[in-house]
Amino acid sequence: MKYYLLKLLSYFNIGLIRFHQPERLINFLDSIKIYDCGYDLIRYGEKNDGGYLVPDIMDEIKYLFSAGVGVTTKFEDNIAIKHNTKNYFIDFSVDLDLEKYHFTKKKVSYFNDDKNTTLENWINSCLKSEADIESTNLMLSLDIEGYEIESFLTMSDSLLKKFKIIVVEFHDFGGLKNDVGLKVYEIIFKKLKKYFHICHIHPVNNCYKYNFKGKVIPNVMEFTFINKLSAKHTKKVSYDMPHKNDSISNTSYKEIVLPSYFYK
Repeated sequence: MKYYLLKLLSYFNIGLIRFHQPERLINFLDSIKIYDCGYDLIRYGEKNDGGYLVPDIMDEIKYLFSAGVGVTTKFEDNIAIKHNTKNYFIDFSVDLDLEKYHFTKKKVSYFNDDKNTTLENWINSCLKSEADIESTNLMLSLDIEGYEIESFLTMSDSLLKKFKIIVVEFHDFGGLKNDVGLKVYEIIFKKLKKYFHICHIHPVNNCYKYNFKGKVIPNVMEFTFINKLSAKHTKKVSYDMPHKNDSISNTSYKEIVLPSYFYK
């Protein structure tokens, strides 16, 4: 049976998933470090799930692009009220009041058609409508259940580096255990780290965690990135996790504390 399966995969030029050397995953994890970039971290949004920590430079943000709206817009509304940002939303699974919100009902994907759009196509169309296509006072918030992968893989560097802050919920870190998953995340983080420092990570506690060579890896984590041009400095953080402004995502589950190797 195995012989015929291999022949079939060979015929379609498909390779079996190969498991990498453990050192490669350890090296990747060692490259994901939180830095103190010179700003306090302020919490916006819900007390639990739907709230995020961002560096205290929000007065510099003009446009906030939020993909994956869900059941609440409190995070984006808090920012708009306090900092007068113009907020754009995209989500295929919900409906927002079009008179109140700048909302697009489409799926974020890797191609464009009537129901799908790349993140870059959507953002550029919004900026074009503002006649502000060159703006660099941008913030991005992504909670799109795994489609952040396609979003970053297809996004040009010219757009990526325009963001001052990116908040993203990364899914399926369990996929790091095989070559394909690890390679995808290596590419994405190499791309992001060209222009950004990681200034905060918070595990989502209603998703599982796993152990690899003595390291505990939460499967889903919320990341906050700050553009390197906005950072005052990069120093090791002087506090233990969770951050004083963190809050447990789901009160029905035990908190997953971020392991110290992400910041020590």
